Amino acid sequence: MKQTRLAQALAIGLAMGAGIGGAAAQTARPAAADPAERVIVQFKAGAKPAVTYALARERATVNRSLDRLNAMAVTVPASAVERLRQRADVESVRTDPKRYPLADTVPYGIDLIGARDVWDADRDGQIDAGAPTGDGSTVCVIDSGIVADHVDFEGVELLGGYPDNWNTDVCGHGTHVAGTITAALNDTGVVGVSPGDASLFIVKVFGDETIANCVWSYASDLADAAYRCADAGADVVNMSLGGDFPEPIEEQAFQDLADEGILSVAAAGNDANTAYSYPASYPIVVSVGGVDANKAAYTSSQRNDEVDVSAPAVSVMSTYYVKEAELSVDGNTFFAQAVDGTFEGTATGTLVDGGRCTASDSSWSGMIVLCERGDISFAEKNNAVVAAGGIATIIYNNVPGAIGATLNGSSPIPVLDMSQQDGQTLVANYLGQTATVSTIPEISNDALAYLSGTSMATPHVAGAAAVLMSANPEWTNYQVRRALEQTAEDLGEPGRDDQFGHGLIDLPAALEQLQTDPGDPGPDPDPDPEPTDRTELEKNVPVTGLSAATGETLGFYVEVPVDASDLEIVMSGGTGDADLYVRFGDEPTATLWDCRPYLGGNNEVCSFEAPEAGTYYVDVTAYTAFSGVSLVARYLEPGDPIPVEDGELVRDLSGAAGDELVYTVEVPAGASRLRVMTSGGSGDLSLYAAAGEEPTPDDYDHASMRPGNNEIITISSPAAGTWYFKVVGERAFARATFRATID
Repeated sequence: MKQTRLAQALAIGLAMGAGIGGAAAQTARPAAADPAERVIVQFKAGAKPAVTYALARERATVNRSLDRLNAMAVTVPASAVERLRQRADVESVRTDPKRYPLADTVPYGIDLIGARDVWDADRDGQIDAGAPTGDGSTVCVIDSGIVADHVDFEGVELLGGYPDNWNTDVCGHGTHVAGTITAALNDTGVVGVSPGDASLFIVKVFGDETIANCVWSYASDLADAAYRCADAGADVVNMSLGGDFPEPIEEQAFQDLADEGILSVAAAGNDANTAYSYPASYPIVVSVGGVDANKAAYTSSQRNDEVDVSAPAVSVMSTYYVKEAELSVDGNTFFAQAVDGTFEGTATGTLVDGGRCTASDSSWSGMIVLCERGDISFAEKNNAVVAAGGIATIIYNNVPGAIGATLNGSSPIPVLDMSQQDGQTLVANYLGQTATVSTIPEISNDALAYLSGTSMATPHVAGAAAVLMSANPEWTNYQVRRALEQTAEDLGEPGRDDQFGHGLIDLPAALEQLQTDPGDPGPDPDPDPEPTDRTELEKNVPVTGLSAATGETLGFYVEVPVDASDLEIVMSGGTGDADLYVRFGDEPTATLWDCRPYLGGNNEVCSFEAPEAGTYYVDVTAYTAFSGVSLVARYLEPGDPIPVEDGELVRDLSGAAGDELVYTVEVPAGASRLRVMTSGGSGDLSLYAAAGEEPTPDDYDHASMRPGNNEIITISSPAAGTWYFKVVGERAFARATFRATID
């Protein structure tokens, strides 16, 4: 198992058998309670009947028969266990150890902000039907990259990134942040504020191939990254980073993002002072302070009048790039971290409980010793284990959560730490079993780590914003920000204060406020400017004879309706060299466009399979002077004829009697033959053809009306242009095919 076990998890239900009948019940005074134990009884070959009879006398319940192993799992009164062990036909009686269901570990911060109350309110590990999860929202993470093949990002939509090595991370910081935002709910590792449904775009500004560059970037890098996030369609930008001194171009970049409807979130800083950190302290950016699992202030969080909200920042578990330590017991893996100062090595031995390890015990020699936090220092606990000859120390917390132990020195044996939850699980279920520990760092795609800082708080807010935006895409960045601030749990001084801002974010409360009264949407994040000095492109109507001198630009626009598909803007013909630029919602520029083929000559196409409804702006710019160029915009609406390429096989034609399907074929000049066929499937259809317009069963140029689905139309020397073909159901038809070939 590649994740921390949940101590509270329910044991896997295995009960299958029924109680074995015994002697008739006797009327008697109630006996003292005799607690039941579930054990595995292993018996000698051929002894099952006798052992079964003995179990019946002990009033045992058979839970599982394991005939091939000469064993049974049974629940018996505790007083019967020793009697069963003494039987000559019984090999052994052992406690039936519990096994726990695999599950995602839920970092405390996920529940502290109420994320699961939004999408898994019944805590069954499944997303509640209809709950907002971040699906459809995109978060842009400006950081150190991401371990893209990490098991916790399986199924998460990674939309790409910049630069080319965006999908690697030698620092781990960006991977940790991304996991808090949207680690998948996939029965391994951890789960994010969005359970894997929010999409990610990654801009890498730290850790360019070497860990030496994990320390800093520049304001100009962030400004560039901001626009890359916008171009990628981000709804939220996460920046778990910051530094001194404001920079106007950086601030303008984030203002531009806000004007486009994007919410930018950044870490308040970790210097434990009142200084401003940027970009968090720009008014347009949400500045995030930190709290711990008990909602107390993170002591290193910067405090100033720009702090907006707070989120979990202390010992936050998330995805990482390297395993610092490993612990396995009886074949099961538990999450542990290497303690600062540990010996880097491995050890295998019996797991024993040392209590709080306040004094050495000679019985620990050659053992791996569990030590609970408390009473003495971490170093003193480890020294006690070393003095007794122990081969490794595991220190677990005495309060909920991670521990972050340090030795303030070095150790001759491996030293690990783990959460209270996991430590108690080991004490309750795994003592006396063989354990293996390693404190040798290992690059891994299933690594997890605890990190602290406002960097860890920030993705809680970014993930929450993504979940809110997915609940209703009409809610603006201003409304989402206001809801997070106004519904935050007030901590510290009453009202907003410099330590906590408005308080700890409360995702369910923010969602409820938005659903009840989203309030003023703020400035229109994406106003469609009125087309100026532009010519409208009407659907399927070519504009011909275009010309321009070198450097000149001709402007056009096309209005695309709701439910349109397969938008194509096609430039062709003429002489010279024209370049096609297309952008949705705003005029394209030399650097901002959605499509720019940038080919030599004039034959260029911009295609959008699923275009947005609204205005597409089209520029035709003269790289060199051009003339005689044509431009046309095409798109499909429900009910439009479906274009088919030469030789393309269209499958699964189906319909009821009277249903019609219409296809078009573009025939070039000089074609000698056009042949169209339908075939296969069941039922009965007819085929009609006409040049330049849609045929009907009463008005057509050619037709084929045979029984069944096998129809063929052959046209010699067809006219150049668009040919229409209509399939009509004479009665219900299914699974037919359509193909057109041009010679």
